[in-house]
Amino acid sequence: MQKKALLGLIIAWLSYIPLGFWIVETHTFGAIYDGLNLSQSILRYYITENAFDLAFMGILTIGLFILVIHRFKYTKETHFRITNLTKIVVLSTVLMAILGMVIQVFIVGTTHPFHAYLGEYIKQLLWVGMVEELIFRGYIFIELLKLKTDKFKLIYVVLLSAWMFSIIHLPAYFLYNSNYDFFSIFWRLLFPFMIGILYAYLLYMNKDIISLIFIHATSNMISNYTGTIGLVWVILFWIGLIGYTYYSYVVYKRSKIQMKVE
Repeated sequence: MQKKALLGLIIAWLSYIPLGFWIVETHTFGAIYDGLNLSQSILRYYITENAFDLAFMGILTIGLFILVIHRFKYTKETHFRITNLTKIVVLSTVLMAILGMVIQVFIVGTTHPFHAYLGEYIKQLLWVGMVEELIFRGYIFIELLKLKTDKFKLIYVVLLSAWMFSIIHLPAYFLYNSNYDFFSIFWRLLFPFMIGILYAYLLYMNKDIISLIFIHATSNMISNYTGTIGLVWVILFWIGLIGYTYYSYVVYKRSKIQMKVE
């Protein structure tokens, strides 16, 4: 990778957080949001101020720094290899999220209406799952792969991209939490780091970022479910994700063997 390209990657990474985060927290975005001529229900559950800020940060990074300035292209060969497995992942994650909402609202009981959970899931899909996957796996990881050599192996590329993903979770954590300790900060770094490793390998094997977007969004969504349903849904989700990862690995190894034979 050329030094200019590497510098562009670093700038794009910083444009999401801290640059984008700093802009929405210190400038007039609150006034713009307050001026939206929408019903209070929509503003409260669908186009929340948080979703509004995340939308700006995603558009700033992907639209300006990645697509326009860096002229990066998301391609079918590296990002959008749609298969029957993709369709299964999308369908199963959406069904899991919606069924969890139904059980949480109508069986377990909650103070939030059903459409509040639906609005949260839409936000997780559009402004968290899609944006973060397009930036950190779709762009940063794919660009870092250009650094891969016999000495700088794939594992180092994966770890570096996971670290870059992990670090961006800290600024908001410090801003919105007044009570934190070493262990909470450590976990705030460790969990995204592990997820970043897993998702990077999945993109490397499957070339399928659509599945990662829905997996990412659904993973975040089920963390909102409480009680027994929350625990059960987390367990089921991870069983499914482990199965998906194992199947992806088997198919990837099989394809590598077949390529050597040919």
